[in-house]
Amino acid sequence: MVTSVMIGWMQRPFVALGMLGIAMAMIPLNDALIKLMSAYMPLAEIALIRGVLAMILLAGPWLKQIPMAALVAVMISIAVSTADINGLRNLRRIPKSDTSVMLMTFAVTMLTTPHNLALGVLAGVALAGILFSRKVAKVIQVEAVEISDQERLYRVQGQLFFVSKVYFLQGFDLHDHPERITVDLSQAHIWDQSGVAALDQVIRKYRSGGSVVSVIGLNEESLDLFERIGGQESAHA
Repeated sequence: MVTSVMIGWMQRPFVALGMLGIAMAMIPLNDALIKLMSAYMPLAEIALIRGVLAMILLAGPWLKQIPMAALVAVMISIAVSTADINGLRNLRRIPKSDTSVMLMTFAVTMLTTPHNLALGVLAGVALAGILFSRKVAKVIQVEAVEISDQERLYRVQGQLFFVSKVYFLQGFDLHDHPERITVDLSQAHIWDQSGVAALDQVIRKYRSGGSVVSVIGLNEESLDLFERIGGQESAHA
C-alpha cells in the first residue's frame, strides 16, 4: 500500500521532468544557451537532483495535488523559451545518429500501451550509447614503424575497449614475426577485459612466432588492469 502511494505521487513530477528533457533534446538550442549550459551544467545537475529529491521527500503530499496540465504548461513554456525554432529547418542536416535516437524515443513511446515515456527514454539512451561506442571505436589507430629489418614498433592511439578491439587487431601484421616487437601504448588507454584480451592476443601471437615482445607506455590504470587479468607478462618499460 505504501509503495503504491509513493509511486502515485512520484509519477507526476518524474513524467514532467522526462517530457521536459525530451522536448529540450529534440529542439535545437540557441548558441548562447548552449555555452551557458556547458559552463554551469555540473552545478545545475547537482541542484536539480537535490531539488527533485527534496520535493519528493518533503513535499510529496503537495506535489500530488499539482494538476498534470500545469506541469505540461511549465514544460511547454520552458521548451519554447529555450528553443531555436529556426533550427528546425536544418533537421535534414543534423547527423543521422541524432535523428535515429529521436525517432527511436518517439516511436517506442507511442507504440507502447499506454504510451510509456520511460521505455522510450531507455530505448533512446541505449541506441545513443551503441552509436557513440561505434563512433569512438573507429578513432583508435595503430601505426607500424620499421626501425630495422629485425625490429618493428607499433604506436597505438585511442581508446581500447570491447568495440574498438577489432580495429586494434587489424592494425597488426600477426603473420610477420621480426626478432623484436615493441607496442607503444603511451597515447592509448585500456578500459575493459576485452581490451586486455586483445593486447594479450597480440603478445601471444608474436611470442609464439619467436619474437621478443615489449609493451611500453601503459598508464597506471591500464597497467594495473592488464596485470590483474592479462595472461601474459607485459614486459612494461
